[in-house]
Amino acid sequence: MSGRSTTRYVLLGALGLLASVFLALLVLTPIEIRSEAVRTFIETKLSDALGGRFSYERLRISLFPRPCASALGIAFAKGPNLAVTAAEVTVCPQILPLLKGELRPARIRAHAPDIRFSGPLLPAGAGASEEAIAPRVAQALALLPETDVDIIDGRMTLTDTSGQMVTLQGVQADVRRHGQQLTARLRCESNLWKQLSMKAQIMVDELTGAIDLEVADFQPAGVLAGMFPDS
Repeated sequence: MSGRSTTRYVLLGALGLLASVFLALLVLTPIEIRSEAVRTFIETKLSDALGGRFSYERLRISLFPRPCASALGIAFAKGPNLAVTAAEVTVCPQILPLLKGELRPARIRAHAPDIRFSGPLLPAGAGASEEAIAPRVAQALALLPETDVDIIDGRMTLTDTSGQMVTLQGVQADVRRHGQQLTARLRCESNLWKQLSMKAQIMVDELTGAIDLEVADFQPAGVLAGMFPDS
C-alpha cells in the first residue's frame, strides 16, 4: 500500500472518529432550547390549558437514555390563592405515541416543587366527614394521568380561611397509575407530625384498596380544631 493511500485511510479514520464523538456528545449531552418563539408557544399553551400564568427560565432536551424535556425555574399562579414553583420538571414521553405525533408522558419527575394554596379546603358546611371528603378524593385521583410521577424534596403549604396552616416538607413520593390501578409511596414531615410514611394500592374507579400508614409524633389537635370547628 502506498504512503498516499495510507494517509488517506488515516484521515478518513480520524474523521470517522471525530464524527462518532460528535454524535455521541449530541446524544448524551442535553440540548438547551433558547428560542423565544418556543418559549412563547409553550408558556401560552400551558397557561391556557391550566387556566393561570405559567412560565419557565430554561428548557433542555435530552435524547439518552430516552427522549426527555426538562423545564427549569418553573412558576405557575392561578388567581391569588394558588402558586406553584419547581426547580425542575422533567417529562419523558412514551416513544410509540410520540412517533405518531401524540404526547403521552411515560414519566414525570419534579425536583423541589413548592405548592402554596390559601382558601377553604372543603366546601362550606361540609365538615371533615367521610361523606364530604370521599368525592373530592375520587375526583382528584381520576385526574391523575396514566404515567409514573416522582416528586423529590417537595413542599406544600395549605392555609385555611381560618388562618390555620398545614405544611408538608421534605416530600419524597412516587406515584404509578396504570389503567384504574394506582400505587403510591410517600414520605414527608409536617407541622402535624414528625415523620409520615405511606404505601397505597388503590382502584381509582371504585375507590377501594389498601393503605399502609405510619406516623410518628402525630399532633393534629390545634391546627385541625381551627380548620374544622364543627367536626
